[in-house]
Amino acid sequence: MHSILVYHTISSPAEPLPGDIDISPERFGQQLRWLSRWHQVVKLEETLVRYSHARGVAITFDDGFRDNLTVALPLLE
Repeated sequence: MHSILVYHTISSPAEPLPGDIDISPERFGQQLRWLSRWHQVVKLEETLVRYSHARGVAITFDDGFRDNLTVALPLLE
């Protein structure tokens, strides 16, 4: 079964954002390391293909916070 992970902001604000939508860069890095060990990160459209990677997971970002580019992208690379 495929999974789709949705992140909003990769940051460590002094006060947590409403809805608990922030995750620290350190925690995001830990999650990426775990995913790379136990899953195959795939493109979002591959999650729609029935017979692609059985343990496929797509990573998406909602809201378009600047840190998606400045913090998340370097960790993803």
